[in-house]
Amino acid sequence: MAHRSGGKYAGSHSTLMNSATTIADFLERNGDIRRISLGLIRNHSGGGGARVLKMLDDTGCVLLVVSQGGSVQQIRIYSDNSQKVKDGLAKYARGIGWKVRFGSRI
Repeated sequence: MAHRSGGKYAGSHSTLMNSATTIADFLERNGDIRRISLGLIRNHSGGGGARVLKMLDDTGCVLLVVSQGGSVQQIRIYSDNSQKVKDGLAKYARGIGWKVRFGSRI
């Protein structure tokens, strides 16, 4: 597990799935993002080794659902230009081998 706090990171939870560190570091460098809020990591049965990033529009933010190998973490990102952030993140994630999905609000 990795940890991120301070700067754009908000909230008391600072633990990040190892596989999601590159995504979080990309988000932190993105000037269009004001705040990043990390959710708890959950384990569930199943899930292959593929790294999957799902992006959903949520109230006032973009909800990212990051999963790999049975672990899932939600990350909320806050921006004034959500579409630009989603487009850039999708391009970046695909470029480093992530499967990217889009969906409606959970």
